[in-house]
Amino acid sequence: MRAFLVLNGFDINATKEEKYLTVYDLAQGELTEEQLSNWLESKLYQL
Repeated sequence: MRAFLVLNGFDINATKEEKYLTVYDLAQGELTEEQLSNWLESKLYQL
């Protein structure tokens, strides 16, 4: 995901732990698509 974002001029401002836990929660079904979208919007910045 990060490679796609960087290629499109964005990056994620989050710790490794935050990113890991977010992907883990998504894989466990504990994070909805909308919640992931909101999390990404709050963590993205333009390069």
